Amino acid sequence: MTAAPVPATVYRLDRAHAVRLFGLRMLVAAVLVVVAAVVLGIADGGVLRVVGVVLAVLAGVAVLAAVLVLVRPPVVVRLDAGGYRVRRVPDCGVQAAPWRGVADVTTGADDLGRTMEVRLTDGGRTVVPLVLVAHDARRLMLEVRERLDTAHGYRRLGAPGTPDSPTPGTT
Repeated sequence: MTAAPVPATVYRLDRAHAVRLFGLRMLVAAVLVVVAAVVLGIADGGVLRVVGVVLAVLAGVAVLAAVLVLVRPPVVVRLDAGGYRVRRVPDCGVQAAPWRGVADVTTGADDLGRTMEVRLTDGGRTVVPLVLVAHDARRLMLEVRERLDTAHGYRRLGAPGTPDSPTPGTT
């Protein structure tokens, strides 16, 4: 009997960072509204009126984008049976790799704080600032290690008498 494949897991941007992103997008929307109001105020038709309307529509889109980031924060890391994918992390290194291509996973530190560093067998690496998934950082690290162990055929040894423990006298 084979185990059922583990479904994909996503780790989203931490709520504190999502709120900051919301604020930034709302600020952009406010500036667009002010500029649109000024342009529409001085426009007596023609091109300036079209520019003002376009700016107002862009402000509306910025507000929708701001609300969307609060309702459904962006995915930072996606893990599945085949490998991992890092999104929205500039300068993270390799953005995606299969589990078989992973040599080691460690923690480190950079300017943002603690990081998860994934070293690949081909010499590449991926660095994910754990502050981006703050409250889920521990769970992310554990799941990465479990998926890596599964991909390489490793299994944890349990206490004697548990299903994961080796039977005495067997190799």
